[in-house]
Amino acid sequence: HVPSCGLTARLPAMCGTATFTKQYASVFANILDLAPKQKAVVVAEVTQVAGQRLDGDRATAIVFLSQRATKAGAATPSTAAARLRVRMERHSGTWKVAAVQPF
Repeated sequence: HVPSCGLTARLPAMCGTATFTKQYASVFANILDLAPKQKAVVVAEVTQVAGQRLDGDRATAIVFLSQRATKAGAATPSTAAARLRVRMERHSGTWKVAAVQPF
């Protein structure tokens, strides 16, 4: 759980490669535009992580999420499960997120 949009916006720069940070910024800009208009709140919780591959300075993990979305006027929140393939690269001894793909 990330408590504030400020941290959510800065997190990729702290934990991601330059390429991932740019991609995330584009997606996050859309969310910041749409969420207030729809009065939507989405909370995602990581339920499991499984290492898929480790090869030198590159690794891939599968991340399982539980998501809950609430919109103004909706009687109950919608829930969904999701899976992400997260590709990471080690830079100067620190692992960084290089790509995230839902599947």
